[in-house]
Amino acid sequence: SPRKNMEKIADISWNFIENFNSIDENLLFYGDSGTGKSFLANCIAKELLDRGHMVIYRTAVDLIKDLKGARFDSQEELEDLLINCDLLIIDDLGTEALTEFSKTELFNLLNRKLLKRRKMIISTNFTIEALLKNYSERISSRLLGNFTLCKFYGEDIRVRIN
Repeated sequence: SPRKNMEKIADISWNFIENFNSIDENLLFYGDSGTGKSFLANCIAKELLDRGHMVIYRTAVDLIKDLKGARFDSQEELEDLLINCDLLIIDDLGTEALTEFSKTELFNLLNRKLLKRRKMIISTNFTIEALLKNYSERISSRLLGNFTLCKFYGEDIRVRIN
Protein backbone atom coordinates (compact mmCIF):
# COMPACT_ATOMS: atom_id res chain seq x y z
CA SER A 1 0.00 0.00 0.00
CA PRO A 2 1.14 3.61 -0.52
CA ARG A 3 1.13 4.14 3.27
CA LYS A 4 3.38 1.13 3.98
CA ASN A 5 5.67 2.26 1.16
CA MET A 6 5.96 5.78 2.67
CA GLU A 7 6.71 4.29 6.10
CA LYS A 8 9.56 2.31 4.53
CA ILE A 9 10.89 5.44 2.78
CA ALA A 10 10.59 7.42 6.05
CA ASP A 11 12.70 4.73 7.78
CA ILE A 12 15.33 4.91 5.02
CA SER A 13 15.33 8.72 5.33
CA TRP A 14 15.76 8.71 9.13
CA ASN A 15 18.56 6.18 8.80
CA PHE A 16 20.19 8.46 6.20
CA ILE A 17 20.01 11.42 8.64
CA GLU A 18 21.02 9.54 11.81
CA ASN A 19 24.00 7.85 10.14
CA PHE A 20 24.90 10.72 7.81
CA ASN A 21 28.56 10.85 8.86
CA SER A 22 29.18 7.12 8.93
CA ILE A 23 27.40 5.60 5.94
CA ASP A 24 28.14 5.96 2.26
CA GLU A 25 24.61 6.36 0.93
CA ASN A 26 22.81 8.48 -1.65
CA LEU A 27 19.06 8.54 -2.23
CA LEU A 28 17.14 8.52 -5.51
CA PHE A 29 13.47 9.45 -5.08
CA TYR A 30 11.42 8.59 -8.16
CA GLY A 31 7.74 8.41 -9.00
CA ASP A 32 4.68 10.41 -9.94
CA SER A 33 4.16 14.14 -9.37
CA GLY A 34 2.73 15.23 -6.05
CA THR A 35 3.75 12.13 -4.09
CA GLY A 36 6.12 13.91 -1.67
CA LYS A 37 9.58 13.49 -3.20
CA SER A 38 10.64 17.16 -3.04
CA PHE A 39 8.89 17.66 0.30
CA LEU A 40 10.81 14.78 1.89
CA ALA A 41 14.12 15.93 0.34
CA ASN A 42 13.53 19.36 1.92
CA CYS A 43 12.67 17.81 5.31
CA ILE A 44 15.96 15.86 5.22
CA ALA A 45 17.80 19.06 4.21
CA LYS A 46 16.34 21.00 7.14
CA GLU A 47 17.25 18.29 9.64
CA LEU A 48 20.84 18.11 8.33
CA LEU A 49 21.18 21.93 8.21
CA ASP A 50 20.01 22.04 11.85
CA ARG A 51 22.80 19.57 12.64
CA GLY A 52 25.41 21.85 11.06
CA HIS A 53 25.85 20.21 7.66
CA MET A 54 26.25 22.19 4.45
CA VAL A 55 23.35 21.38 2.14
CA ILE A 56 22.75 22.81 -1.33
CA TYR A 57 19.39 22.44 -3.08
CA ARG A 58 19.17 22.95 -6.86
CA THR A 59 16.57 22.06 -9.42
CA ALA A 60 18.09 20.12 -12.31
CA VAL A 61 17.43 23.14 -14.57
CA ASP A 62 19.29 25.54 -12.22
CA LEU A 63 22.08 23.01 -11.67
CA ILE A 64 22.82 22.86 -15.41
CA LYS A 65 22.79 26.71 -15.50
CA ASP A 66 25.26 26.68 -12.57
CA LEU A 67 27.54 24.20 -14.33
CA LYS A 68 27.37 26.26 -17.52
CA GLY A 69 28.42 29.33 -15.50
CA ALA A 70 31.25 27.38 -13.91
CA ARG A 71 32.42 26.21 -17.33
CA PHE A 72 32.07 29.42 -19.35
CA ASP A 73 32.06 32.32 -16.86
CA SER A 74 34.86 30.92 -14.70
CA GLN A 75 32.71 30.56 -11.57
CA GLU A 76 34.93 27.86 -10.07
CA GLU A 77 33.85 28.66 -6.47
CA LEU A 78 30.31 27.65 -7.39
CA GLU A 79 31.45 24.33 -8.82
CA ASP A 80 33.60 23.73 -5.72
CA LEU A 81 30.56 24.34 -3.52
CA LEU A 82 28.46 21.89 -5.54
CA ILE A 83 31.19 19.23 -5.34
CA ASN A 84 32.26 19.74 -1.73
CA CYS A 85 28.98 20.44 0.08
CA ASP A 86 27.97 17.68 2.51
CA LEU A 87 24.69 17.07 0.67
CA LEU A 88 23.61 18.16 -2.80
CA ILE A 89 19.91 17.83 -3.55
CA ILE A 90 19.09 17.73 -7.26
CA ASP A 91 15.34 18.18 -7.64
CA ASP A 92 13.33 17.24 -10.71
CA LEU A 93 16.02 15.43 -12.70
CA GLY A 94 14.73 15.08 -16.25
CA THR A 95 13.23 18.58 -16.52
CA GLU A 96 16.54 20.04 -17.75
CA ALA A 97 17.23 20.19 -21.49
CA LEU A 98 18.85 16.84 -22.28
CA THR A 99 21.78 18.04 -24.37
CA GLU A 100 25.24 16.53 -24.75
CA PHE A 101 26.52 19.38 -22.56
CA SER A 102 24.02 18.74 -19.75
CA LYS A 103 24.60 14.98 -19.82
CA THR A 104 28.40 15.37 -19.78
CA GLU A 105 28.31 17.91 -16.95
CA LEU A 106 25.84 15.82 -14.95
CA PHE A 107 28.05 12.75 -15.36
CA ASN A 108 31.16 14.68 -14.25
CA LEU A 109 29.36 16.10 -11.22
CA LEU A 110 27.94 12.73 -10.13
CA ASN A 111 31.29 11.06 -10.63
CA ARG A 112 33.27 13.67 -8.70
CA LYS A 113 30.81 13.66 -5.79
CA LEU A 114 30.84 9.85 -5.64
CA LEU A 115 34.66 9.75 -5.71
CA LYS A 116 34.79 12.29 -2.85
CA ARG A 117 32.04 10.40 -1.00
CA ARG A 118 29.89 13.54 -0.84
CA LYS A 119 26.24 12.66 -0.54
CA MET A 120 23.35 13.39 -2.89
CA ILE A 121 19.59 13.13 -2.99
CA ILE A 122 18.08 13.19 -6.46
CA SER A 123 14.36 13.38 -7.20
CA THR A 124 12.74 12.67 -10.55
CA ASN A 125 9.33 11.96 -12.04
CA PHE A 126 11.05 9.55 -14.44
CA THR A 127 10.62 5.82 -14.07
CA ILE A 128 13.79 3.73 -13.90
CA GLU A 129 13.13 2.77 -17.54
CA ALA A 130 12.91 6.45 -18.56
CA LEU A 131 16.17 7.21 -16.72
CA LEU A 132 17.87 4.39 -18.63
CA LYS A 133 16.41 5.63 -21.91
CA ASN A 134 17.21 9.35 -21.45
CA TYR A 135 20.63 9.23 -19.80
CA SER A 136 23.86 7.58 -20.88
CA GLU A 137 24.81 4.20 -19.51
CA ARG A 138 27.57 5.93 -17.51
CA ILE A 139 25.01 8.13 -15.73
CA SER A 140 22.34 5.47 -15.23
CA SER A 141 24.80 2.90 -13.91
CA ARG A 142 25.95 5.41 -11.28
CA LEU A 143 22.37 6.25 -10.33
CA LEU A 144 21.33 2.61 -10.07
CA GLY A 145 24.57 1.38 -8.51
CA ASN A 146 25.34 4.11 -5.97
CA PHE A 147 21.90 5.27 -4.86
CA THR A 148 19.24 3.71 -2.66
CA LEU A 149 16.13 3.70 -4.88
CA CYS A 150 12.91 4.92 -3.26
CA LYS A 151 9.79 4.62 -5.40
CA PHE A 152 7.00 7.07 -4.51
CA TYR A 153 3.45 6.32 -5.58
CA GLY A 154 -0.10 7.17 -4.62
CA GLU A 155 -2.49 9.97 -5.45
CA ASP A 156 -1.22 13.47 -6.20
CA ILE A 157 -1.33 15.27 -2.84
CA ARG A 158 -1.39 18.69 -4.55
CA VAL A 159 -4.55 17.80 -6.48
CA ARG A 160 -6.20 16.45 -3.33
CA ILE A 161 -5.41 19.61 -1.32
CA ASN A 162 -7.02 21.81 -3.97
